Amino acid sequence: MSLFRIAYFSGETVRFTRVELEQLLKQSRDHNARVGITGILLYKDGNFSQVIEGEEIPVRELFEKIRHDPRHRRVIPVIEEPIDQRDFADWTMSFRDLDEDPATIAPDLQWFLHSPWAHLDFSQHSETIRGFLRAFTSATA
Repeated sequence: MSLFRIAYFSGETVRFTRVELEQLLKQSRDHNARVGITGILLYKDGNFSQVIEGEEIPVRELFEKIRHDPRHRRVIPVIEEPIDQRDFADWTMSFRDLDEDPATIAPDLQWFLHSPWAHLDFSQHSETIRGFLRAFTSATA
């Protein structure tokens, strides 16, 4: 079994309500449980950051589905890599709403939490992104 991870950022095309976010999470968790995908979804100011991990083919198929989902705009993969183990093995899809629940992030990453993700040049911040996402490996949701 070859494990693989994709992390991406995207913006929503239409603002999600809390109920719509909860429905999206339920659908994602149900789908991910069926195909063996785990991960985390972060939401902030109308933007998403998500890590999906599992066997490479289902992860890539899910990412392509997300890429073509009309609810997303500017889908930018920032990490695509083989992995030895899952960072989010306990969650079919953990979730953090960073608007309602600002995470405790290391001081050197606070600027990233408060930056408008839609305007960042992600190619310039790969290590910052890794550190930011790694901060959520102990998240619960």
